[in-house]
Amino acid sequence: RIEIAGPSARKIPLANCQIASECITHLGVEQAVKQLQLIVATFGTITNSPSVGRADLFVDFTYSSGILGWEPQDFVTRADLVQLYFYKRRPSGWTIGEGSPISARLYDKTIQIEKSKQDYLKALWHQQGWEPGQQVYRLELQLRHQPLVELEAGQYPELLNRLGAIWLYCLEDWSRLTVP
Repeated sequence: RIEIAGPSARKIPLANCQIASECITHLGVEQAVKQLQLIVATFGTITNSPSVGRADLFVDFTYSSGILGWEPQDFVTRADLVQLYFYKRRPSGWTIGEGSPISARLYDKTIQIEKSKQDYLKALWHQQGWEPGQQVYRLELQLRHQPLVELEAGQYPELLNRLGAIWLYCLEDWSRLTVP
């Protein structure tokens, strides 16, 4: 999605863009950004590195014990809100800090695919050893611009260079799962 600023705009960026996860999955981040910059450059001169307004980081995994037997108090977090969600009366996942500058979702991706029809993921999972019938879970971290700036990752490509530090901060300092 690309929103282009009007010709008289002086204080806002030339474009506000969002790259869909399916595009990033197929092209990779660097190629997707490069293609997006080529498109935006047809509308005007790009003068700065792209600013990152939001980053969604994720990891997909299998876990034979499942993620849904945990209790809200098992999450030690700076966030105020920890919620368990249900889909068709089945527990489907957790949200931590929903609506905050940093939030996390830990959910059953196989249930979510039933709704979203993102079947292209199954081929990618299969390449990594997934077998049909296994539950796949996703941990997704969402960081808005301000925490990215504080973590020195508010510009592209600095975001890519700081991914390890972001994961470490989010899963050790901001929130972690504990065993009581």
